Amino acid sequence: MISPHTPLILASASQARQSLLRGAGLEVRIQPSDIAETVIREALSEGGQDVTPADVATILAEAKAQDVSGKNPDCLVIGGDQVLDIDGDILEKPDSIAAAHRQLSRLNGQRHRLESAIVCAYNQETLW
Repeated sequence: MISPHTPLILASASQARQSLLRGAGLEVRIQPSDIAETVIREALSEGGQDVTPADVATILAEAKAQDVSGKNPDCLVIGGDQVLDIDGDILEKPDSIAAAHRQLSRLNGQRHRLESAIVCAYNQETLW
């Protein structure tokens, strides 16, 4: 049963997410998920399904929350993810200066969206 004393875990190493939660006065433990994000993204893109970038962010956030929740019974776990959407394509984090330059060139003057998702899990049940 969730109570005000239920431990809160962030399934991410994101400094921005940590700062937001702590800035809201929450005591949060940090335990990054070790899911294979690349494998999940590839499976979604190759699955022949109509999966939007927002769907990808939500699926990854839920996978992270579920992963950490399974290792921490009776804790409330927050999983989050975000993807950069340009014309329905997801831009990955660049792995080199050249790749970053190509991405910035593609983004220059173009409309794009940062799709964000948050999922809360408790005892491997997605609550929100």
